[in-house]
Amino acid sequence: RYLRTTKLLSSLENLEYMIEINDLLIVFVGQPGEAFHIYEKVTKTYENLNFVHFFESEEESNNDQVLLIKKGKRFSYNSPTFNFIELRTFINRHQTGVILPLDKYNAYKIFDDGKPGLVLLLDDSQRSDQALEDLRNVLDNEIDFKEKFIAYFGDYNQESPKTFMQLFDIKSEDLPQIRIVNPQKYSKNVDKYEPPNTTNLTPSYIALFCKMFLSGSLKKVLKSQPLPKDDYEKVKILVGRNFESLVHDETKDVMVIFYAHWCHHCMQFEPVYRSIAEQISNNPRILLAKTDATQNEYDSIQIAAYPTLKFFPAKSKHNPIDFQGNRD
Repeated sequence: RYLRTTKLLSSLENLEYMIEINDLLIVFVGQPGEAFHIYEKVTKTYENLNFVHFFESEEESNNDQVLLIKKGKRFSYNSPTFNFIELRTFINRHQTGVILPLDKYNAYKIFDDGKPGLVLLLDDSQRSDQALEDLRNVLDNEIDFKEKFIAYFGDYNQESPKTFMQLFDIKSEDLPQIRIVNPQKYSKNVDKYEPPNTTNLTPSYIALFCKMFLSGSLKKVLKSQPLPKDDYEKVKILVGRNFESLVHDETKDVMVIFYAHWCHHCMQFEPVYRSIAEQISNNPRILLAKTDATQNEYDSIQIAAYPTLKFFPAKSKHNPIDFQGNRD
């Protein structure tokens, strides 16, 4: 038999004693049926919470329910149909206040809920413990932030937080860090934002970071390769960092090929594109450029296929023309 992650209580007196000795206790009260089976599955997804259960007699029992008792406050989950995800959401929301664990059960909400995600990434340090407490205090004191954001905390050695660290290029030695991710409409992509000073995690600065995002005064964080050195080629190399300055130069018409370094069609087209660049190299008003769209990001541009060719006219940079013909 497997080791149970929830302890059976023999009486309500035992329950009152458990409440007295635990700052946080989660209790199933009801019958040993399907609802309890779901509760037991949920308990196995946590490591450091105290779960107990008390079986009522059929005469005493009304509805199966889960109680979360935290410092004298009681929260109840008593849905007519117990649901694994709902029960985990109930526990997460009340055990950490308004901050959810960034795990496989919660991370999808960043895309599905439509609200920006306020993500705090942590290591095992005392500074991380303090940052989590400070974020909780900010959210408790700023009611507007609770409405505008979904807040998460993530431990650096778990899978979902690791994905977000890669998304922002955050190294474990740089933790703790706070970021905002904002889902793009009709897309599974997110816009990314970081505070101007990434080392400041005081409550006042966390609040300032949130206010700057809500006011629209933060710039998106865009992935970029390093700037090219000594770029004297006829086809200019674009990366995230120099894309806007070169492409949005209103004195030039700019053609850009968005490629993937692994794409066979892109490799075949490369000499054709280079030949065109050489033929028009004497015209200072036209620039041909290329960029690896798998290694760089660009504001307001999403690339779905490789190669993609876009022409940015000198006086109409925000309305690029997509090339639709054969690649010859």
